Formats: sequence, structure tokens, C-alpha cells
Amino acid sequence: MTYRSIDSERYSIWLGQVLALAAAYTLAGRLALLLAIPPGYASAVWPAAGIALAAVLLYGNRLWLGVLLGSFCVNAITAWQHGPSWWSMGTAAAIGVGASFQALAGAGLIRRFVGFPTSLNRESEIAKFLLLGGPVSCVVGATCGAAVLLCGTIPPSRFLFSWFTWWVGDTVGVLIFTPLILTFLALPRSAWTKRRFTVGAPLVVTFAVTVLFFVIARHWDQKRGEQAFRQQAHVVVSAIREKCQVPLESVLCLQNFYHGSENITRDEFHTVVGAMLQRHPGMQALEWVERVPRDSRTDYERHQSAELSSPYHITERDSQSRMTLATVRDEYFPVRYLAPLEGNERALGYDLGSSPDRLAALRLACDTGEAVASGRLVLVQEEQQRSGIIIFAPVYRMGRPAATVEDRRRELVGFTLGVFRVEDIVDAAVSELGINGLRVQLVDVTSEDDPTALGACSLTERGTRWIDGRAEPGKLEGPTHAATFEFAKRIWKVEVACGPEFADATRPFQVWCVLAGGLMLVSTIGGFLLILTGRTAQIEALVDERTAKLKNANVRLQHLTLQAESASRAKSEFL
Repeated sequence: MTYRSIDSERYSIWLGQVLALAAAYTLAGRLALLLAIPPGYASAVWPAAGIALAAVLLYGNRLWLGVLLGSFCVNAITAWQHGPSWWSMGTAAAIGVGASFQALAGAGLIRRFVGFPTSLNRESEIAKFLLLGGPVSCVVGATCGAAVLLCGTIPPSRFLFSWFTWWVGDTVGVLIFTPLILTFLALPRSAWTKRRFTVGAPLVVTFAVTVLFFVIARHWDQKRGEQAFRQQAHVVVSAIREKCQVPLESVLCLQNFYHGSENITRDEFHTVVGAMLQRHPGMQALEWVERVPRDSRTDYERHQSAELSSPYHITERDSQSRMTLATVRDEYFPVRYLAPLEGNERALGYDLGSSPDRLAALRLACDTGEAVASGRLVLVQEEQQRSGIIIFAPVYRMGRPAATVEDRRRELVGFTLGVFRVEDIVDAAVSELGINGLRVQLVDVTSEDDPTALGACSLTERGTRWIDGRAEPGKLEGPTHAATFEFAKRIWKVEVACGPEFADATRPFQVWCVLAGGLMLVSTIGGFLLILTGRTAQIEALVDERTAKLKNANVRLQHLTLQAESASRAKSEFL
């Protein structure tokens, strides 16, 4: 056989060992994630760490590549399920490097201070083996992994928790699974084979029982967390639905005011509306919009200019969103009164009929005689192009809606309307709830085929944090709760999702501690069994040694006895 064939055979064996270790590491890691505490990946036991250490001890440091590949596969698969990226793949690779260094460090420390292969019969050897392979060497993987996550995956406040859970999981994995694997593969076989039933079997049984109890406890605790989330989500939905009635009621009150008065002056309007705005600060503006026929436009603009002592024109927006004079059409619906005037000057004189969306809402309100809300609109008075909602309530000459649509259109005088931003309503609704860590999205689902996002925000300790510029509803991650309600002829849906902060607050950490404590107990049992079997082996060896010595002594005694008898017989014959 040539050297080349020998090297090729060695390479094939090494490659097979690396791939087998990577596969075993990946499988063990994926199974361990089933014991993770949602919504994260903190597992109280990481068997792959024990497998990695055992493999490097048994087959040498050259298997570090199998540890790296296995760790990379576990983390890459997990990252891929949540959207792959170069950053997540780099993170998985860096964690794999830490896992391989940990296995090398543990194996090196054991070889240096304990020696390997070893039968682990003496208490000092067992203690150093478990201490160096578990708590000491597992600092490497925990530190490397938590540091990598700190670079962009977790906030600094979660570093210690991530490090601790990582360290505990790896340590428990080493303390349980490394001795278990050694009972099948370690040398000397005569010492380890006996431990398959005295050490391996009890470890497997106690580990399985602990995991079973954990799964049951986690199930009940998750149910408790889900119930807490649903309760808080219901509170948020109810608060938003209740606050949405505030602008609607304000518009209807102003409508009743116009129905009860024939001619309302500007001062009277500001007096009434000012009181409403003080009670409901979430309103952007309350307005009075008159119906102006085309023939009356010139007189109307002249009259309003005289009343305001400043130029007044009926305006509209051009294609560049600039305010220009309204083009000629059959009728106009300009803003005559509005409050507060400060900050809303651009809306004075704006013809709501110039916008197809606003005109459609005006027509619907006129024909039904009821208050109607618009869809998502860019408010005229907002220079930053922020979105808002307008509620229109029709006002008729007779003080009430006529019987037919034709009569309503003929008797229409104008509209009272309220302008508000969804952000203001939601802020007012949730500001006093004291809820942290939920994601809220408000969606207009009046058209099922074309839902429109009205706003999305996160509830934090410092208030609401809004996500701007999104016209289409986004997909909320995590557990969600949704509810729909009717609002001024439109259907709105409130979606609430459980964010990481809320999940952390309700995280079943006690259950994790129970599992970690139970597994530590299993590890202690394993160490105790190793010591017990080691003492038994020492006693058996001592008994065998003394039995052999006694046997040798008996043989010598028999030999001496025979010699004495022979000498005595010879003496007797001589005499």
C-alpha cells in the first residue's frame, strides 16, 4: 500500500468523522431549540456542547471543523427561517468559531490536568473533568456567542441574560452528554462499558423525566402568557375604539349646533368650537364647509374677504400639491370657518370638492344624512404631508335630513367636519394604559380588496413610537390579536402584536429556572454515579489485587508445605 493511498484513506476517515459530528451537532441543536423559551432561543440544555467535547476528546483536535460546521448549520437554519441575510450568516459563522474554540479549550484542559484516555475512577479526576469540561470551558462559547449577538441582534441590556443562559445551557449539555457518550466510546472499554447501565441509563431516564415535566410546565405557562397578551390587547383595542368616538361626537355636536341656529357668526363658531377643542385636545381642527354654487363664487369670495379683512379665495391643490385658485365647476365646498386657525391657515378657503376622495365622502354623507369618515388623506394644513382622517356631517335647511336622496341634495347647506390624525387618537387612547412592548396597527378595511394602513406604532415606556410612510398594512410578527369596528361608515381594524419587550415581561423565566435546576440536579446525579462507580471499580481492583496476592501467598504456602513434607519424609527414611 502506497503512502498516497494511506493518506487518502486517512482523509476519507477524517472527512467522514467531521461530517458525522456536524450532523450530530446540528440534530442535537435543533432538538434543543424545542426546549427554548419563546420568543427567544434560550435553552436550558445544549447537548451539542457535550457531543462536541466528547468528539474532540475521543478523536482529536482535528474534529474542530465538525463542531464549526454543525454550529453554523444550527444557527443558519434558524436565521433562514426569519429571513436570510449576510449579517445573519456571518453571525452564525462567528458563533460556530466560538463553539469550536470551546470544544478545543475543554479538551485541552482535560488532557493537561486530568489526562485522557482515563477511566475516571478517582474523585479528584472526576471533579476536575466535570469542572474543566463544563463550567470553565463553557465560558468561551457563552462569551463569544453573546458578544456576537451584542453587535446587532440584542440590546446591551440583554447581554448578561444571554450570556448566562448560553453558559448554563452549554454547561449542562457537557455535564450530562459527555459522560453519556464516553460510556459507549471511551477507553479503556472495560472501565466504561460497565457504566452504560450504572451511569448512562440513570442519566437518560432522569433527563427524560425532567424534560417531560418542563414541557408540561412550559405549556401551561405559555397559556398564561397568551392570556395576558389577549387581555392587554383587548384593553388597547377598546381604548382606541372609544377614543375614535371623540372626533365623531364633536362633529355631530357641531352639526346639531348648526341645525338649531339659522345664522352662525365667526365669533360664535370659535366660541363653541374652542370649548370642544379644550375638552378634546386630540382633534386637529373643526370646520364649517359651505356649499357654494358656481354663480355665487365671486360674491362669496368678496363677502368672505370683507369679513376677514384679507383676501379670501376658493383654492385647490395642483399636481405638485401647491395651493392654487380652484378651477371652474358646478359647485364648491370651501372651508369658511375653522378652529384653531393658527397652524391651519392653508385650509381656509380650500375646496373639498376638488379632491375625488373628499368629494366621494361628501356625496355619501349628503345622500345618507349621516356622518361619514374619509379614507386616509394627506391633510392640507400639514406641511410635512402627514396623513389624517376627516369626518363629514351634512347640514340641511330644514334642520334634519329629507326623506329622499333628491331632497337631501337640494336642501344641503354645507357640512360640519372634524380633522384628526390617527396618531393623536391612538396616543390619547394608550397614553394612560401603561402598557409596554405591544405593536399596534390601524387598518382601513372598508375595501377588502384594497386595505389601507392608517398608522402603525410601538408602545414603549417613553410613549408611542410611530412608523411613517407606509400605505399598505405591514405584517406583524409574533402572536396577534385583531378586532374590527365600524366608524362613520367605514370599517377599521385594530391589530395588536406581542413585541419582544412584552414577551420579556411575561417570559416564563421561572420555568426556565426549574428546567435548569432540574438538569443541574441530573448533572449532579451523573457526577455522583461516576464517583460511585469509580469507587466501586477501585474497590474491585483492590479486591482483585489482594485476592491475587492472597492466591500467590497460598501457592507459596502450599509449595513450602510440600517442601516441608518432603523434607520430613526424607528425614524419616534416613533414620
